Amino acid sequence: MNIVVGKKLNRKNVGKEMVPVTLIALLLASLFFGLMKLEVWMFFAMWIIFFCLLCLAMLPGAFKQYWCISEDKIILQNDSVINNAKIIKALFHNESVDCYYVLKKQDIEKIEIRYIKNTIAGPAKRTPDTFYFNLYSVYGKKRFNLTNLSEEEVNQIMLMLPKLCEHIIDEQQVLYAVEHHLNLYDFIYQNKA
Repeated sequence: MNIVVGKKLNRKNVGKEMVPVTLIALLLASLFFGLMKLEVWMFFAMWIIFFCLLCLAMLPGAFKQYWCISEDKIILQNDSVINNAKIIKALFHNESVDCYYVLKKQDIEKIEIRYIKNTIAGPAKRTPDTFYFNLYSVYGKKRFNLTNLSEEEVNQIMLMLPKLCEHIIDEQQVLYAVEHHLNLYDFIYQNKA
């Protein structure tokens, strides 16, 4: 079983990210077109300029966090090689973009699971608790954010971690809560971990 987090860099996903960029560029160009009473050709020129600038600014951030976990390996996206050239290559040339590497079981040294409770300062502040795991491997440390995943995905990932690595640091006993089908939020706050 594989669990995929994030968006892989391919033609389909780049195309999906282009829709909001195109709409925002059209909105900005229309705004300037209406305010400045420009010629129609200037509208299209401004739209192309806004579109290109928004693509350069927004698209690389849309593909920053991609990883796929299974019981014997983790496939990661190398964040340092995601740039506009790779995105253009994926969109227009329909080529496979080589920006992934595989961490096998033997490459993983230890895993550290962290659940950080956010203190609630008042009724208006409702930021979620921070939940992630650090993976230490022969290639260095990598942080995997679990905060925005569903409960089912988190449970499946937590059950896969002991199969990936024997040395797991779990100070808040998150694995215990998942294995015993306890509500993680209630467990963490009741145990004052």
